[in-house]
Amino acid sequence: MTAVVVIGCIVVWQLKPYYLNWAERLSDKTVNWLLVAMVALIVIIQIAVLWVTPATVYHDPFRTIVQAEQLSRGNLTWNDSIYFQRFPNNVSLTVILAGWLKATSWLHMTTNNSVHLLSLILLDGFIVIMLRALLRLSHRHGAVILAGMFFLVSPFAYTYYLQVFLFRFTNLNLFSTHL
Repeated sequence: MTAVVVIGCIVVWQLKPYYLNWAERLSDKTVNWLLVAMVALIVIIQIAVLWVTPATVYHDPFRTIVQAEQLSRGNLTWNDSIYFQRFPNNVSLTVILAGWLKATSWLHMTTNNSVHLLSLILLDGFIVIMLRALLRLSHRHGAVILAGMFFLVSPFAYTYYLQVFLFRFTNLNLFSTHL
């Protein structure tokens, strides 16, 4: 297996001048369209991942989302759990998430969909900001396209960062009241 990786690295290194030559001949407009297509494909894959993968419950996001949902519905008690006494660093995140849930409840979104939307906005916003910054700072089309390919091909945008708040309240019927 190591030999395959070494051979792959050698092949990529040998093809690098051809790639750089091709990438630098592209116009700025073409590079922008390539980046838009890559980000659109990333979003499509993220939605498919959220649609297909089962819900995974992580302890910290569970406590944070449950408390944020209670706060967004007007229940201001924090005494039900000692979690926030042990981990006070999550209090500010919970308050911000409660504000987001309250805002999206006006759109009649479920907690699950609200959290998914927030995850997509934050993660894809980060990806777009990184690609735009690289494009403006480097002025090298090859580097920007490679960064876009990294975000598209690597599991960065599809695993933990996308699903850290993934939790399906509807499956557990924790909250039966609707706004």
